[in-house]
Amino acid sequence: MHCVTKPLTLEASFSAGEGPAGPVYAGTATGKLKRSEWGLNWNKALESGGMLVSDDVSLELDFEYNPKVAQAKK
Repeated sequence: MHCVTKPLTLEASFSAGEGPAGPVYAGTATGKLKRSEWGLNWNKALESGGMLVSDDVSLELDFEYNPKVAQAKK
C-alpha cells in the first residue's frame, strides 16, 4: 500500500470437503493492520469528536478452490 511493502501475518484455517463437482478446498484468513504503518496518514477530525477514518483495519478473507472447475476453465 502506498508504495510500502512489508510482511503481514494472517491467521488461517483450511478445510476439505466433497461438492457436486468433486473435491472442494476452502479456507479463511484474518488479520489486522495499521494504515499508518503503510504511510496512509490522512484523516479528518469530526465535529462530534473522533476521527473520520480509523487507523486500524481488519482483514477477513474467505476462499474456495475446486480443482475440476479450475481445470475446465483452462
